[in-house]
Amino acid sequence: SRHVVVQNEDLSWSLVPLLEGDPQPVPGLEPDDRPTTWSQDGKALFGFRRGELPGRIFRLDLESGAREVHRELKPRDASGVVEIVSIQLTPDGRSYAYSQHRILSDLFLVDGLR
Repeated sequence: SRHVVVQNEDLSWSLVPLLEGDPQPVPGLEPDDRPTTWSQDGKALFGFRRGELPGRIFRLDLESGAREVHRELKPRDASGVVEIVSIQLTPDGRSYAYSQHRILSDLFLVDGLR
């Protein structure tokens, strides 16, 4: 694609041409969304919303703003998983990798107990 997607100060999203032209709003992309990958045909974006469990990868049609859940991510062992942090996806949407934030315990240091 010859565009980039940027988040504006007001948390809206714009599609900005790299060569010339004016930025255009991205219909259907919400402030908490995290776009990750262009589709193969360049007519859609894949993305996710950080903090959702299970994590949902969505496919967003750039013309209509229509959004569909493409894949749901559920760690095999969800113990202590508090959020999906980032997702990388191939343009065909078939292969992916993601990172998660896991908290298994808290450690406390106590002085002066009797």
